Amino acid sequence: MKTELSIIIVVKNSKDDLRKTLHSIRANNTELLRASAEIVIIDGLSSDGSWELSTRAEQITGVRTQCYQQPPQGIYPAMNLGQYKSSGNWLIYINAGDIFHDCTNLSNILQQSRSSAIQFKSAIKRPSSRHAYTKSKQWDRCHQALVYRKGNHEILGRYNESLKICSDSLFIKNLEESRIEYADQILSITQVSPNNASRNPRLVREDLESLARFKIDHQPWRKPRLTLTVLRIEAALGSSTSVWALCHIGRLFSKYQKIDVSD
Repeated sequence: MKTELSIIIVVKNSKDDLRKTLHSIRANNTELLRASAEIVIIDGLSSDGSWELSTRAEQITGVRTQCYQQPPQGIYPAMNLGQYKSSGNWLIYINAGDIFHDCTNLSNILQQSRSSAIQFKSAIKRPSSRHAYTKSKQWDRCHQALVYRKGNHEILGRYNESLKICSDSLFIKNLEESRIEYADQILSITQVSPNNASRNPRLVREDLESLARFKIDHQPWRKPRLTLTVLRIEAALGSSTSVWALCHIGRLFSKYQKIDVSD
């Protein structure tokens, strides 16, 4: 059977988080099989059992799986390898720890779409939380909620490996807006914690320097200095306080909704 959708997961020493992701795939097994999905796992030479779990992913999920290892080189070399090894017409990148939430009718959505990308609604949650938050009337551009045609890489190239954490947002920015379809459905939920690479102040600073040095027209952080200050404080506290404060305040003004999830 021809693969329609490739689910690409990058993991390094995140066995427990990977297990959550695989279990969410199993919970959505019926819809993902209708979408002729495959899983492609790229492991960065994990030493905590993540690789051994990866090799059992097909047994756990019931979805055909390819597993590869490569020496740790960063997020985007691993994502590029996943894209190269994938065989689907459509791609989605899910981090270890992120979970699929609602794959209802996904097969029909992909088959009927004439767009180059489909942006689903996104949601975020704390690790082990039974609740998640989603924006009421907006779609955030994040790769966990974006399904796009693999052919986009023939036009836009690979993910820029000179960047540490914002190459995916640069890639999404360069997608042709007129060819992006928006789906009012929460396909997946992103796990947010201070351990996320995207919330690492050192990596944010290095990417800001790279964007300036290579003269790349991209502004992933609206207020870079404030972002760095907040992330440094949160790293010291070990909590993504600003994210959850924004969600709670947003609920007061009906800008965010709280939804129940199973972890």
